[in-house]
Amino acid sequence: MKNNLSFWVILSLCTLSAISAGAQMVKFDPVSDHPDPALTITRTPYLSPNPVGTSKSVSGDFDWNIYSGDTQPGNPVWVCVYGWRDSNGSFASGTQVKVFYHDIPGTYPGHTGTSQPISIPAPSAAGTYTLWADAYPTTSDSTAVQMFKNYNGSVDIAHKTLDSIRVSDHLDPAMTITRRPRLTPNPVAPDGTVTGYFDWNIYSGDNQPDSPVWVCVYGWRKNNGSWVSGTSVIVFYHDIPGTYPGYTGTNQAISIKAPSETGSYTLWADAYPTTSDSTANQMFKDYSGSTDIVHKRLNSVTVRH
Repeated sequence: MKNNLSFWVILSLCTLSAISAGAQMVKFDPVSDHPDPALTITRTPYLSPNPVGTSKSVSGDFDWNIYSGDTQPGNPVWVCVYGWRDSNGSFASGTQVKVFYHDIPGTYPGHTGTSQPISIPAPSAAGTYTLWADAYPTTSDSTAVQMFKNYNGSVDIAHKTLDSIRVSDHLDPAMTITRRPRLTPNPVAPDGTVTGYFDWNIYSGDNQPDSPVWVCVYGWRKNNGSWVSGTSVIVFYHDIPGTYPGYTGTNQAISIKAPSETGSYTLWADAYPTTSDSTANQMFKDYSGSTDIVHKRLNSVTVRH
């Protein structure tokens, strides 16, 4: 019995010794939650204005974070940039790419940026574009810029979307006279009836929040652009043209009495965003200035006896 007990004691001691020796031979590597580098946008920007005119400045701000991966050798420098891409993720040719970070963020939690300002011109061609922020492990800003331009892909750990905008080449409303009228008779007697026809187009601007009603009128102005007192102002359109290409009118008839005083006068066509004909009439009378996107000259006549 005594010999059996000794055997089991010796066997147990040998087993424990073997386990202890084996444990010393096993090496456990630490498990990382952040083995790869990452750029994170923690607050996306609100880009404005949106829509925006071609090549006009766009602004906003965002919060972000970057860190190197635990598996990356050394402690690399990262350059972060933002710029425009089109709908398929490729660089919007001819646009700027801006550097907003150049440093060593270190491993997680890395570097955090708050209220990072954005200021960049919109693309020069109309369309929908997305502002991206990318991170590249390089010590060269110019290399990072070129890498942004060369990249054509999807969102991943180092390529992030910020916000999208619509670039418009018809941002503002406009009325265009596509064919000027030949006013007859010319010269015309005081208070005589003048007639003619013209072609025209009108559209609302992409920057207008709704699709407004426009009232278009024509009437007489003096050489300085002021209304000829006592003369008629005639409504020829009252509707919602919508955004570009809007509404096109052809062979729009003119019939209006000439001023009662002799002299040289010009017939103007104006457009006003209002639902009231009488308001548009009064706005024509109150306006005194030069031609612009909604105030157009049609043609001139001479009034004489």
